[in-house]
Amino acid sequence: MISAIIVNYFLAESTIRAVYSLLPPNQQEEIEIWIIDNSESEQEAKKLSESLGKFCRLIINEKNVGFGEACNQAYQQAQGEWIFLLNPDAYLEPEGLTALRVFLQNNRRVGAVGPRIYWDDAHQFLLPPSLSPTPWQMFLNLPLGYLGGKLTWFNSLKYRNRAIHYWHSTTPLRQQNLSGGHVLLRKEAIEKVGGLFDPQFFLYYEDTDLFLRLRQANYQLFFLPEANVVHAFGGCRPEKTAWKWTQMGESHNKFMDKYYKRQPFYRFVKQLYQKETLVVWQPQIEDLGVLETPPIFPVPPALQKGWLMEWSLVPYFFPAAGFFSQGKEAVFPESIWSLLPPARHFVRIGSRHQFWVQPKIWQWETRISHPVS
Repeated sequence: MISAIIVNYFLAESTIRAVYSLLPPNQQEEIEIWIIDNSESEQEAKKLSESLGKFCRLIINEKNVGFGEACNQAYQQAQGEWIFLLNPDAYLEPEGLTALRVFLQNNRRVGAVGPRIYWDDAHQFLLPPSLSPTPWQMFLNLPLGYLGGKLTWFNSLKYRNRAIHYWHSTTPLRQQNLSGGHVLLRKEAIEKVGGLFDPQFFLYYEDTDLFLRLRQANYQLFFLPEANVVHAFGGCRPEKTAWKWTQMGESHNKFMDKYYKRQPFYRFVKQLYQKETLVVWQPQIEDLGVLETPPIFPVPPALQKGWLMEWSLVPYFFPAAGFFSQGKEAVFPESIWSLLPPARHFVRIGSRHQFWVQPKIWQWETRISHPVS
């Protein structure tokens, strides 16, 4: 049996959709579904109870205990030999759960497997592979001076090349990390590495910590392209974007301290990040200002037969989502526009076949003025 765990935070309608994606006729698996509500809202709790109470097990928390701890609450009572984690703003496409379960069942050394991740229902944008951060990656993401900046750009192109291979793959790929927002786990493996999530992580990096523990115990992680999930990344509580960035930064620091605190190189890199007088290199940026409608980008003639548009929240595109197309213009998809959080956004366009991309990018800003799904 599969035990599915979904943590709701002011996304009751999306949570209902996520649940139905796990039930017949979409999936044909023996399953128990746990919904944990962290919203601190009677309306959310009532909506979940009325819509899902007859076939889901509900835990209504009086306060927001965090994503990891909420998952732990359900995990401690879960009966399945497989644990499926699903974000409330995501849904699994038909037959995906069986594909994931069969893959785990047939590969005893695999501790977790994740699906192909689309950003939108139209399957236009693909979300990227996940990496486990290291002190070296931290160093490469800090573009000090001209040479350091070029190294950072080169590193982002290495990641881009890896992402293209990941996006185009039609066979299972072994991974360094996965996303806890949509993953099937072997419960036996979770138990061997000390349980599901470390409670010190309130939000973010609890999954990265789990996957690293699994790898340290010699379990493998895999990406299975025949299973698909749609994850409306960015559409959840956009007014709390700044708070979420703060939580991400704090959890990143906790993760790095947990695994690398004693390494001299990590302490050196950490000191670099704390300096206020750092001079960093940036690619050539064309600022489009504050936008209320999707931008259109000109595509150089040499790329018009096939290009890759990358979107990111950072100007070095590590990580970045990808949109493959062709033609004279690259139009940012309408299907994604309503999901963008209020922030500064970056786009670069390069060949889908060549490694090098010129360090020229576009940026714009969105605010909470467009509808949010």
